Amino acid sequence: MSSEQAVTKAKQTLSQSLSVDVAQLSVQEVTSVQWPDSSLGCPQPGMMYAQVITDGYKVLLKLENTVYPVHVGGNRAVLCVPDPLPDRLDKPK
Repeated sequence: MSSEQAVTKAKQTLSQSLSVDVAQLSVQEVTSVQWPDSSLGCPQPGMMYAQVITDGYKVLLKLENTVYPVHVGGNRAVLCVPDPLPDRLDKPK
């Protein structure tokens, strides 16, 4: 996956999570990463992940005054936010 494809995947994932238009998101930074497992650097409590190195990207996207980290690897993108989630993420879909 190219960095451009990773950005597209990250924008789609974040726009769906926040229920906003992709055009509202701007790219702050894109970094090539090798994730140590299939959690893409965002393990969830109680979940098990394949222990396989996964090439991908850490994409930082900005919406208004908030920057959101989206981790991309393989054909997946994961919004990687600490608990508690920002208020915008708690909105019903």
